[in-house]
Amino acid sequence: MESDDLTIRGSLSESSLPELLASISRSKETGILNFHDAGRWKAIYFKEGRIIYAMSNAQDDRLGEFLLKTGRITVRQFLEASKMIQADKKLGAVLVEQGIITPDDLFVAIHRHAEAIVYSLFDWTRGEYEFVIKDLTADGPMVLDLDSENVILEGIRRLKDFTRMYAGVGPLETVLRPSANAENLTHKLSLDEDESQVLSLVNGRLNVEQILAMSYLPNFETLRILFGLLAGGVLERGGSDEAEKRGIELEYELQEVVEHYNGSFERVCGFLREKIEDEETIQFTERVMGEVAKQFPLLFEGVELGTAGRVDFDQLLQNLGDKPHEAKKAVLVDGLNELTYGLLLEIGREFGKVEQETVATSILSQAQPGLA
Repeated sequence: MESDDLTIRGSLSESSLPELLASISRSKETGILNFHDAGRWKAIYFKEGRIIYAMSNAQDDRLGEFLLKTGRITVRQFLEASKMIQADKKLGAVLVEQGIITPDDLFVAIHRHAEAIVYSLFDWTRGEYEFVIKDLTADGPMVLDLDSENVILEGIRRLKDFTRMYAGVGPLETVLRPSANAENLTHKLSLDEDESQVLSLVNGRLNVEQILAMSYLPNFETLRILFGLLAGGVLERGGSDEAEKRGIELEYELQEVVEHYNGSFERVCGFLREKIEDEETIQFTERVMGEVAKQFPLLFEGVELGTAGRVDFDQLLQNLGDKPHEAKKAVLVDGLNELTYGLLLEIGREFGKVEQETVATSILSQAQPGLA
């Protein structure tokens, strides 16, 4: 190590891999993050905060074993090629020379191999690390170009350890909110539909237990997504005093009302998608929403159903303004009831009485006391 290199050391029992990756990404550092545990060694190379390479001394992490495990070569090819390795000729070059894989195959394999080493480190819960901040020469390794936020999210997607996830998210009473940089980060991240749905539930008012209850996913999957979004910097923890807690509870009650009706709207739109094209479904729901909005102009301003069949709770809450809680609830129930009836009425006009009764029965089967 050169004398002007700066080294930061620590333990994985105190700083997790997601925390380290997030920190290096935010500071846009260039250098090598080394991990050591019981003779094992792995390293991740960074260029201005982005991951460009990874190495390991574990036998199962070698390129040949990786090609074998991923089905790119056979056992016989691996064993024969291994005999031909020389100081100036590595296994990859031998495989290309023998025509077993193409140069393009080798390039892709090296890329995937380095990624696999990075993701394998998410399983490490013990060991020491050191981050050596140093310039990496132009001829140094650079086969990857990964941003740490997506790596964190993908790494956590692969975890199956409840204890680590729960510890990473916090107690059930923890209130979560989007971070100041949430909008920019969500544009960078490749969120799937489930992750986007969980993110939509985080509004700075609901706690972890309430989010788990609101999500249509199993608690374990929701908790894993929350952990990934927290580790990636999209979410952060927020506190609240007793008055704020009471406000959160009241808003949660309103959100439950809206989610109940969203269940009905989803069934309606599911029926429509089976009968007509998506564009026609949008026209159908917009037509009904336009009529209902004449009776509730403030409540439904900027609100739409689209093809998914869900109204946005945050938009509705904003439209309700500073009304008392009971008044908000009354307007919500009246307006959403009217929207439900309007959709059923239009289904009867377009598709007939039998189809209308079928959809109505489906909706009533999930009705809750006091809301229908």
